[in-house]
Amino acid sequence: MDKINFKAIVFLTILVSLAYFNSLNNQFVSDDIFALTKDKTINSITYVTQQPFAFIRASFNYLCNKTFGLTPVFFRLFNIFFHLGSVLAAYFLLRLLTGERTAFFAASIFAVHPVAVESVTWISGGIYSQYAFFLLLSFLLFVRSLGDQRLYRFSLLAYLLSLASHDMAMVLPLILNTYLLLYKMPRSSWKKVFPFFLLSVFWLIVVMPKLGHRIGTLQSVYYQRPNILEYVYSIPAVIVSYIGIIFWPGPLSLHHYSSGFSQNELLIKSAIFLLLILLFVATLKRCRRVWFWFLFFIISLLPTLSTIGLSAVLAERYVYLGSVGIFAIIAITMNYICEKKGLKLPLYVFFSILLLLLLGRTVLRNADWRDEVSLCAATLKTDPGSFHAHNSLGVAYSRQGNFSLAEGEFIRAIGINPMNPNPYHNLANVYMEKGEFDKALDYYTKAISRDPGMWQSYRNSAGIYFKEGKFSAARDNIIRAIEINPNDAGLHMNLGLAYIKLNDIDRARHEFEAALRLDPGFQPAKKALLGLN
Repeated sequence: MDKINFKAIVFLTILVSLAYFNSLNNQFVSDDIFALTKDKTINSITYVTQQPFAFIRASFNYLCNKTFGLTPVFFRLFNIFFHLGSVLAAYFLLRLLTGERTAFFAASIFAVHPVAVESVTWISGGIYSQYAFFLLLSFLLFVRSLGDQRLYRFSLLAYLLSLASHDMAMVLPLILNTYLLLYKMPRSSWKKVFPFFLLSVFWLIVVMPKLGHRIGTLQSVYYQRPNILEYVYSIPAVIVSYIGIIFWPGPLSLHHYSSGFSQNELLIKSAIFLLLILLFVATLKRCRRVWFWFLFFIISLLPTLSTIGLSAVLAERYVYLGSVGIFAIIAITMNYICEKKGLKLPLYVFFSILLLLLLGRTVLRNADWRDEVSLCAATLKTDPGSFHAHNSLGVAYSRQGNFSLAEGEFIRAIGINPMNPNPYHNLANVYMEKGEFDKALDYYTKAISRDPGMWQSYRNSAGIYFKEGKFSAARDNIIRAIEINPNDAGLHMNLGLAYIKLNDIDRARHEFEAALRLDPGFQPAKKALLGLN
């Protein structure tokens, strides 16, 4: 390989810094809230040990919290560093396979393209930029190892770290085989892919139980009953949609096509996909190295395409790695034009304008992720029928004390998905805050009717009955909540208080003691016991 181009590295670093500087002060949003701020184990080493196959992110979260507390900027910096690493790894890989100028074009677009925001600005989305970095690094080292065997073991190590970042990394062996085939590498090099396949098979065995758990969660929590055949028909439309948001990153959203594709969209996008396949077949022999990057794009999406009925139809974070393949094709085309007489200067002007436009769109997209309200509002502009966005926006308004707006969002969420218990429970919380206890009890009952495991609805109903002096009803509801969630110290504490009001001191003492066994540092239970003695 030629000498390292430090000017290119500095330029790419500056691009990434400019693109994500305005995201640093963004808050925790969406999954961040439950995975970080509401996960009590994050203060304990068990937070890491209970996630042995995702130890990289878990270790960082644990150490970051211990050092800086739950401050979003430090968690987000981790994502930005991995994005920069992915950009540089893509640059060096493309430099090796396509040349300096092509690599520079592709890596520069990758650095500032807004389709990456979900994997960088969103803290929980950072696992996608993380696994992509290690996968690209592994690919780079594998290619280099064909001329320097000493690098092979480091390629395997990088792949293992990629798997430990996200299951989607399992596609690397397919990418390597495709590379060896289309770049016409010697047959002796094919055996080097075998250990990568073994690692993928091992990881597949590890994640199979997680897939079963995800199916159960979709059916019991999100009330989704995937029609697999219907989703298989939509795969060509999904692939074309990804290409669409890469070339025109205007309608970006946390939830794309939550209600699926319309019949017309399916037909049009399937026709476009068929044309791409025909073009691929017709030009493969002449442009096999260009088409490698198209296959790189497709292969990187296979994990989400194969489980398309079990996950979001389309998500920007899923295409983070695959976008490198599209950017490579764009860069190869730009390099071809650049070599034509008299077109170099116009091409560089176009490229500069393109980078500025993409940079501006990324900065604007970062602002969408500023907080829960701005994120949900931006999502609803793109997908007004998103159940999750309406429900999440209602929760965000509730946290701000804006209960009138929250009420409207929960009602809209119920209208979209009347079988999901969450908006009923959330709407009941709003009515409880407004002092409309009859309405609150009605909606807690509706939540429970849709999911008998909603212990929170039993608990909150008990709180209303307690306020109204209906202590027997409060006791009965708390008992039901404990039956569902027996390890919550607060529930036992509340049951003890109900027993005191019912003059059953022995049972009250028993419940306070149970609360302390579950949480020895639970001060309200300690004070309640002292009051009984």
